[in-house]
Amino acid sequence: MRLRYLTLAMPFLTTVAPADDRAYTFECDTLAGHYSSWSFPTQASALVITGTLRLNEMVADKKWTTIANVFIRGGADGKSTFGFRAYDVDRQQKSLHLELLKPGGHEDFGNDSMKKGQKPVKFRLELTATGSLRANVGGAEKSAELGAFVPKKIELGCSTGDFSFVDVRVEEAPK
Repeated sequence: MRLRYLTLAMPFLTTVAPADDRAYTFECDTLAGHYSSWSFPTQASALVITGTLRLNEMVADKKWTTIANVFIRGGADGKSTFGFRAYDVDRQQKSLHLELLKPGGHEDFGNDSMKKGQKPVKFRLELTATGSLRANVGGAEKSAELGAFVPKKIELGCSTGDFSFVDVRVEEAPK
């Protein structure tokens, strides 16, 4: 696999800075009800996305919940989304739960997995060339079979909170 350098495509209130020549940091700090993301294209047949995720602040909102995600988007229509998200399931601003987005819906795989002020949580999202997806976030792991899925874009994002994506690396297998 080769390492792919990440490119910048973000709205206001977010920054990306290289931690070194191969790793990147994405500070995702949004107001209540707002969303921010960092995305970049891929044509790889297989991907491994690694890094650490830190919850800095959860913001209260009547309509939207605090959320952070690591997604792979693609498919024949370019609109299919798979990966994981950490979200405030009960809007009590106490902890975040983990959910795997897979064909046919989603599946929880880590309750109360992240709390404000705790150490950053390591994550790994892997898509194999045969269509197996595996997410590991802070030791909680879940997998799913996607079948013939062609990745087109990788996206890190957050809403209604402040998160740090640190030491983010993307390894791509050539097509």
